[in-house]
Amino acid sequence: MRSAKDLAVNFEGPTEHIRRAIAAFWKRVAGWSGDQMKDAGAIVCFLMIKDLAHVAGVYEMMEGHITRQDFNF
Repeated sequence: MRSAKDLAVNFEGPTEHIRRAIAAFWKRVAGWSGDQMKDAGAIVCFLMIKDLAHVAGVYEMMEGHITRQDFNF
C-alpha cells in the first residue's frame, strides 16, 4: 500500500462485512428470552472474574465445565 487512500480502499470491504455481522448479531440477541440473557450475563461475569484471577496469579483450572445449574438463580 503506497498511500493512505490505498489503505482506506483495502479496508472498505472487510469493514462493511463486519458491520453486517454485528447487525446480525444484535438482531439475534434481541430475540433472546430473559433466561438466555441471564445466562449470557452470568457467563460474562464469570469470565471477567476469571480474567482478574489470572492477572492476580490465583486462578486454578477447574475440572469439567460450568453449566447453568451450577449457579443459584
